[in-house]
Amino acid sequence: MHRILVVGERPEDAQALGSRLSSLGYEGAASSSEVTLALRAVIAFKPDVIIFSAEPGDGSKETFRLLERVSQLPIIVQGEDTTGDEMVAYLDEGAVGYLPKTVTPTLLSARIASIMRRSPQQLETGVIKAGDVAI
Repeated sequence: MHRILVVGERPEDAQALGSRLSSLGYEGAASSSEVTLALRAVIAFKPDVIIFSAEPGDGSKETFRLLERVSQLPIIVQGEDTTGDEMVAYLDEGAVGYLPKTVTPTLLSARIASIMRRSPQQLETGVIKAGDVAI
């Protein structure tokens, strides 16, 4: 079972998403987006993927950057942006995906499954190997 950590500024939202993930067959856990608590949750829970709930302001982006740098885990960002500016900023910073906060459970599950199908080596290095061929 894949482990998904939901990091969010609003604990009730993070808990709700963690519960929804559990109903989809994942082991879900929630954490505050306060940097120290989020890092402790990453260490204690050992997730396969992080879902980061982006909030307006620079504090959210700083927490994301630190999680991305320290955890080396794939991070899916959920946000309110519909114009694309925030989406592009998070993707440029290393997010593996950006989904609206109103995402359906089916789409969220499909995105997580897509990430989990990638081999650990591919996630870490960006290199795909098939026999003697590396791309």
